Amino acid sequence: EYSLESVISDFDQMGRKVMGKGLDLINGTIIPRPPWASADTDNRTTFRYVVGVRDIGTSSRPTAEPYAVFTDEGRSVFNNYYYQNHSDPVGHPNAAGFQLLAEIFGDMILGIDKLAPVNSGFNKSGSGSNLNANDFLWAKLHESSSSIRKSATYFSINGREVPTNVSGSGKRATLTYRVKKSDIECAGRIAVRSEDTASPANVTNRVMGEYSVGGAKLLKGDVDGDCRVNGFDLSLLGLSFGSRRGQPRYSSLADTNSDGSIDGEDLAKLASNFGKSSS
Repeated sequence: EYSLESVISDFDQMGRKVMGKGLDLINGTIIPRPPWASADTDNRTTFRYVVGVRDIGTSSRPTAEPYAVFTDEGRSVFNNYYYQNHSDPVGHPNAAGFQLLAEIFGDMILGIDKLAPVNSGFNKSGSGSNLNANDFLWAKLHESSSSIRKSATYFSINGREVPTNVSGSGKRATLTYRVKKSDIECAGRIAVRSEDTASPANVTNRVMGEYSVGGAKLLKGDVDGDCRVNGFDLSLLGLSFGSRRGQPRYSSLADTNSDGSIDGEDLAKLASNFGKSSS
């Protein structure tokens, strides 16, 4: 069997041969598999390959990011940018999709940096559904054009920055943090905030996971999980407003009716509980 590690290694060797000829090289990630693909419809293997390509790119090879750009579109990307042939085993772009790919590679060739540092993995120790004190958080970011501004990169829990250990280079950074009891109230909303050194900076604030807290009652509209519905929740819902499930700005805590979109109905529910406390 031809392993994923072998595929990545061969890709790396092909790139080395190109550069050995004195040619410029741009690596590129691949686009995600659509729901009708014959395998890997959850994109787990695809994501592992993408991270492998990004790791290669940290050695002075710029990397175009079709995977990041396409996945940031959410589930609608498959209707808007894919050829609708459900017998296609892997999924291919339609005309709009190829246009988007051309723009992604064109920006890389021209040195135009419009993409914030990208998520290359997140893990939380302990329960898969609950957030507890002493849980260990880990995340990895890659930056393909400029550099990750490590001083502006951190975990937040329920919208509040926590003192995160950030190590690595400007092209690949690792974030770690051990959760404290004081971080936890009625829910746990973990996000990674980062920016690059481009001018103006490209900023990301991606929700990595949202967790319950044992025995806590969470009010609808309590987006930051602090057991109260107040102005801070309103600001967090505003950051997610207009997003749909699968997009970086989406938050299940802001989706008060669990319909997969953050809209006026969610705002109205928050307003109905404004000023209330569950603690």
